[in-house]
Order: sequence, then structure tokens, then C-alpha cells
Amino acid sequence: MILIFLGKNLHALKQELELDVHRVDLDELCKRFNTNLDRGMTKTAAQEGNAKYGLNALTPPPTTPGTITRSLHCRTGRVVIQLVETFFVVTIG
Repeated sequence: MILIFLGKNLHALKQELELDVHRVDLDELCKRFNTNLDRGMTKTAAQEGNAKYGLNALTPPPTTPGTITRSLHCRTGRVVIQLVETFFVVTIG
């Protein structure tokens, strides 16, 4: 059940954003982002943008908890063999 949930999140993360800012004329970009090429953005416009959209910072990707990661690794035969080898090394010496 957890794997299905993680799969849906991974699919959502892989979606491409439709951006056209690299193809639009500079005048259109200035209108769209409420700025000026000579003077830049005013402090009040920047504060309004921060209030509306938040800070210009990347959000870290979601991480899988360590218990799930370890349980997924333990499903492989290689890990089981390593655990048995470790048990024998510790007990036999």
C-alpha cells in the first residue's frame, strides 16, 4: 500500500511544467512579471510578490523514511545472505 502511494507521488513529481518564458518577447515578460528593464522591480512589488507566491526557494524533494527503505532492501536475497554471514561471523568468531 505504501509503495502504491509513493508511486503516485513519483509520477506527480515527474510531470513537466509548461513554461513559455524563454519564447516570449521581453515586453510581454515585463508586463507579466510587473517589472521594468531599466529600473527593475519596486520594493513594494517585490514584497507583494513574496506575499502572494512565497520566497523564491526550492523545496526539498520528499524523502522515504529509513524504516521503509530498510524493509525494501531486506526483501532481496543478498541482504538475507549477508545477515546470515554476519550472524555466523559474530557467533563463531
